[in-house]
Amino acid sequence: MVEFSERLKSIVPKGSGRDFAHKASISYSTFHNYMNAQSSPTLENLVLLSKACNVSIEWLATGNSLTLQNQRTTDSVPSLIHKIPFLNKKEFFF
Repeated sequence: MVEFSERLKSIVPKGSGRDFAHKASISYSTFHNYMNAQSSPTLENLVLLSKACNVSIEWLATGNSLTLQNQRTTDSVPSLIHKIPFLNKKEFFF
């Protein structure tokens, strides 16, 4: 529980607890309990916090980053795009 609160503290700007709780759509008292390691977040609140912080749920919950096998890199995206030619044109729609 202490580790979660430390990760949360590291990504929330100092003095903006109420604003951040509002941004994450959770009550300030709940947020305050998380920051002081008095409780652990529910899965729903973990998702809300990770979105508000723009960090992965896995990192916020465990401190671990996603492994390469669990994420797609932008390098693999071009291979997923199929070009569809317009009829009788040299241009492509994709």
